[in-house]
Amino acid sequence: MKQVFISTFLFVLMSMVGEKVYAYDIAVKNADGITIYYNYVNDGKDLEVTERDPPPPSSFYGNSYSGNVVIPEEVTYMNRTRKVTSIGASTFYNCSNLTSITLGKSLTSIGTYAFSSDNISIVISLIENPFAITGKVSDDGTFSQNTFNNATLYVPFGTKDKYKTTTGWKDFVFIEEGNPAGINVVKNPQDSNTTIYDMNGVRLPEPKKGINIVNGKKVIVK
Repeated sequence: MKQVFISTFLFVLMSMVGEKVYAYDIAVKNADGITIYYNYVNDGKDLEVTERDPPPPSSFYGNSYSGNVVIPEEVTYMNRTRKVTSIGASTFYNCSNLTSITLGKSLTSIGTYAFSSDNISIVISLIENPFAITGKVSDDGTFSQNTFNNATLYVPFGTKDKYKTTTGWKDFVFIEEGNPAGINVVKNPQDSNTTIYDMNGVRLPEPKKGINIVNGKKVIVK
């Protein structure tokens, strides 16, 4: 009997070899065409942004995200809307092609190494009451040293002083109020009220490469 059990266990184990193990619960595409990966948290009530693949030695680690990434305030999936309340540790670690990030105002925590990537030049935070993050004096800072020193952090009007006195955020050398031109903030991806058209006025089921009209506004998908 014991020998049969061992044989069965080995068969199941071998059948798993070569199968890809993902680090996320759901994947939802924003209205701008970028897919964000999430895990359920707080007994499934909320969502946490995570990486597409498991940590090293995964060869895909660090390639989950690129370009301009927007973290929405909420996500509708399978007819249920949940708040996005956190970003997990190392989520954007080593995403060398990530250039800008927009943080939804529903966030209440961001993990260590979350944005440990050197090519981020713009950080847009819609968080009105900033919470502490890990600063640049630590080896496990939420952002990389390069981002703290060289990227511009854009914050809501009237909140600059809050950010300049909050642990971690105050380490940004450049902090400005407002939203830089050319960066679109995408709210609630997969919302049934989202309408997408091409430049010829043809309605699309989802954004395509090039210029799209999303809820009446031009959005460029690269």
